[in-house]
Order: sequence, then C-alpha cells, then structure tokens
Amino acid sequence: MHNSRKVRATDAVIALQLRVFRIHAGLSQEEFASLLGVTYQQVQKYEKGQNRISASRLWEASKVLSMPISEFFASGGEGDERDELMRLIADRDVAQVVAAFGRISAERTREEFVALVLCIAKKEVGSATQRDRI
Repeated sequence: MHNSRKVRATDAVIALQLRVFRIHAGLSQEEFASLLGVTYQQVQKYEKGQNRISASRLWEASKVLSMPISEFFASGGEGDERDELMRLIADRDVAQVVAAFGRISAERTREEFVALVLCIAKKEVGSATQRDRI
C-alpha cells in the first residue's frame, strides 16, 4: 500500500512545469486561477505539489496556456537537463530576465547583455571562492 499524500516524481514535474508555463504565459496566479475556475491558493498548492492536479484540470490548464497537455509530461527523469532548466526558469527573476531578453532585437545589444551577465556571474563565483579560502 502506498501513501496517497506522498508527492511522486511525476507530480513534482507537473507542478514545476505548471508554474513555468504560467509565468511564461505572463499570468499571475490570480489570473490563472480565475481562468481555471479555482482560487489562487489552489494554484499555489498545485505549483508547490501540495495538491495533485486532476486530469480534467490539467486539460483545462493546457487549453488556458495554449499548449499540448503532453508538455506537462516532457521529462527525462532524475537529473534531466530539461528539468534542471525548468527549475531555474521557475524563479521569477530568471523568468523576467528571459522575457526581457526575448524583446531585445538588436544582435549587438543581445551579445553585450550576455557578456555582462557572464562577467557578473564570474565575479560572483570568484568572490565566493575567495570567501571560502578565508
């Protein structure tokens, strides 16, 4: 017998992808909840994996987000690169940066932006390494 309250790996993947796809669609939890006919608290529980989302509600979510329902199940399993990317994109700050970057049309500006971010990240890693040595 299994514990029905335990979050399974598939439930966690679906929860994460629901959050990422909602953010990518530019919807707040409140807006998304309204379109699904649930409370925003319920959306929070779906996205955290606290409550499993039913097949019919997942179907509705796929329609609201204009995407095939199969996208919620697209995962390569433990340690999959896509899953790691999805977890990263689920961060609101990362999602905002990605969305803003997508609106930059000038190739040179895009290259400079990437160079700037890489430079900042390198400095952050260097600072952390120096702190670890102290």
